[in-house]
Amino acid sequence: MSDVFDVLVIGGGPAGYSAALHASRSDYRIALVEERELGGTCLNRGCIPTKAYLDTAGILRSLGDAEKRGIDFAGADPGNFGVSMKRILAFKQRIVKKMSAGVAVLLRESGVRLLRGKASLSIGHDDLFHIPVEGSDAGEWTAKKVVLATGSLPAVPQIGGTDAPETASRILTSDSILEIDFIPKKLAIIGGGVIGIEMGRIFHAFGSEVHIIEAMPAIAPFLDDEIGKTLAETLRGDGIRITTNAGVAHISFDSSRENAENSKNSGNSLPLELALTDGTTIDASHVLVAAGRVPDRRITAHLGLDEYGSAGFVQTDWEMKTSKRGLFAAGDLNGKCMLAHAAIKMGRLAAQAAMQELAGADPIDFRHFVGCRECFPNQVEHFFTCYTPVCIYGEPEIGYIGLTEAVAREYFGDRVTVGRFPFAANGRAVAGGHRTGFAKVVRDSGNDRILGVHIIGPGASELINEASLALYAGLGSDQWSAAVHGHPTFGETLLEAVADSWGGSIHLPKKR
Repeated sequence: MSDVFDVLVIGGGPAGYSAALHASRSDYRIALVEERELGGTCLNRGCIPTKAYLDTAGILRSLGDAEKRGIDFAGADPGNFGVSMKRILAFKQRIVKKMSAGVAVLLRESGVRLLRGKASLSIGHDDLFHIPVEGSDAGEWTAKKVVLATGSLPAVPQIGGTDAPETASRILTSDSILEIDFIPKKLAIIGGGVIGIEMGRIFHAFGSEVHIIEAMPAIAPFLDDEIGKTLAETLRGDGIRITTNAGVAHISFDSSRENAENSKNSGNSLPLELALTDGTTIDASHVLVAAGRVPDRRITAHLGLDEYGSAGFVQTDWEMKTSKRGLFAAGDLNGKCMLAHAAIKMGRLAAQAAMQELAGADPIDFRHFVGCRECFPNQVEHFFTCYTPVCIYGEPEIGYIGLTEAVAREYFGDRVTVGRFPFAANGRAVAGGHRTGFAKVVRDSGNDRILGVHIIGPGASELINEASLALYAGLGSDQWSAAVHGHPTFGETLLEAVADSWGGSIHLPKKR
């Protein structure tokens, strides 16, 4: 049995490589199969590339503010600087290549066998999994346990007119937009979620006109109401147009409006017309479809696994076990929480459960392992609601964790109290020119438990990690408020919001 792997992982994204690395800390034989670049969507076509672009956008924003901060450009107009999309793209590609290579080094140094190629999967009568691989490491491999971590793909809804070649060539997904080397003149974005908002911010900063179209009554409808309202006001204030309560019924191409001097990718003409369901129309040079993601079922479709939802997410329990013994599914494939950091956690859970099975040990006590506490007794599935932070990047950033005020009041009624503190009253924020946003804390006054934390403002994606640790540890507002924070720091805003939830913030007027 020396040629049989104990655990084989299919997919080298956050869920897959974290599962392989976690399992490699044991004495078991571990392998990982990946057809494309290591790091998955997050590293190659998502989290990391967009942060490279957003940081570039932040530099552009800072240059625009330089003059009022006393910085001269030797007579040049500080508001007039060029943007080379080709060089921005090349910079992003260097970062991605370096980080993907880093994952390969981690796997190699951890003793994980990396198999390059396209995998398929069958379940034998010998209770082993058989994994044929086509590619550099072609052959049929065998494993006792398999972790499926094949990720997800951009969802592309059916929209009239998009089958026409001249229209299709100007429609982008969250994958393909990160490979263009030009700046669209006017970018219409279908979908006002995290992807649509971040891409809108990026290309608006680079020089595109941007119009976000959202079918729901508000963009990012999952946000706390106050945070969502502030976000929409900020985007509109920056010049990004937003249409809500409307979908796209049809996209047509008008060749008479195409600039003949430019190629279809130049972005300098507006040949597309989007007919919305509210009866209005929008013209654009390109369309970004940011309507969410669906599981990549190319390996799982024929396995007869229990699935749920119209997209076909693989059903698992909270040990990441599927309906087939010895087969686990982690990350976007199971749809529990389609975020890279949640996928990393799920990969670890899957690896831990697989090793428990191999050792014949008792199941893991997941109420302790995932940190679920009293918010939803005996329902550990709420871990990814209550204890996993969500971030939206750009200026200003958003970070939140736990329950919104509205949901908290549904569960706990009048016991809910709310604390807020504005960045306009934070010394570090004011000194840095950041006056937009606030921190908001939702608290259960009955037992002093923090139910949710919501931040919009500078450093929100970092500050929310403090909240994540506090919620995981079950800190009450009195314990949290007793901690000493450095001054001046953005973190004081969060501390003051916690104190304000029980009337203890000394940097706000006394509550009556």
